[in-house]
Formats: sequence, C-alpha cells, structure tokens
Amino acid sequence: MCVDFYGRNIVERLLKANGQSRLGFLAPRGGTTISPQPIAMFRGASNPELATRFMEFVLSLEGQKIWGLKAGVPGGLRWGEEAWASRVLLDLYGGDPVQRVLAAHALTRPAVPVAPTTRLAWLVDALEDAYPSVRWFAWRALKTVAAQAPPDAALSAALNAYDPHAEAALRLPAVD
Repeated sequence: MCVDFYGRNIVERLLKANGQSRLGFLAPRGGTTISPQPIAMFRGASNPELATRFMEFVLSLEGQKIWGLKAGVPGGLRWGEEAWASRVLLDLYGGDPVQRVLAAHALTRPAVPVAPTTRLAWLVDALEDAYPSVRWFAWRALKTVAAQAPPDAALSAALNAYDPHAEAALRLPAVD
C-alpha cells in the first residue's frame, strides 16, 4: 500500500502498452484526503513578478486541476512529454534518494517521450547530488542516454573522467 501523492504516479509509470500495471491505485468513493504541498518565493528572487504569477496560477482552479487530476482527463495534464517529464523531474530533483535513483533510471528507458539531449541536461544536474548512490546512478544513466544521443566526444571524455565517489572538489569541476 502506498499512501501519498506518488501512488497514482507510480501506477501510471508502470503501465504497459496494453494498459495493464502490476500495481493499482484506488481513491475512496466520495473523496480522498488532501495533502498540502508548499509553494513559496525565495527572498531576493530575480523575477518576483513572474514568480508571483506562477504561484497564483498553481493555486488557481486550473492549476490545481493540472497538479491533482490524473493525466489525460479533462483539466489534467495532456499525457505525453509534459506529464511524464514533470513527474520524473519532481523525483529526480526533489524526491528522497530512492526516488532520485529511480528517476535517473527511468530516464534511460527506450520509450521515454523526451529527446536524449534534453534528458542529458537533466541528468547532469544530478551528478552534484549529496548522495553517492544517486550520483552513481545518474552517471550510469548519463552514459546510457549519451549512447542514444548524437555522438559528442567532449561529453564522452567528461563522463569517462567523472568519478561519482570522489570528493566534491575533484568531481564538481568535471560536471562544470
């Protein structure tokens, strides 16, 4: 049993081409609990007007439908790149270490609806994670996705030079 926002998300990720999943998600009839998720603007934000407009949108009825409804239903996200990517990126950048590792692995799968070059950019950021296991999986995922992208000698050299277990002073210059 999974009691949180990610339950439905995980079921959708595990859907096979025939629409079947090895997990199920059930919401109680008559409603379910609400799990508040904070949103805020950092002090000194570079564009406070844009940040305010974004927060107002997220808190609007339309924004709440996009955030809370199942992808593909009226008012929810369109199923495809936007829906898939937003869920995986939430886990890659904000999940617990296990979610971050699973998100890095998910980006390597052949059916991912996002171009390899875009996935490479997302994964590079994960090389700076505080957890060595997350860095290792991100590094491994980068190597896999790089093989799906157009050849890039500089990227290959950087990936070969990167050590996910090295001290920050040694590994971060390779990321930059």
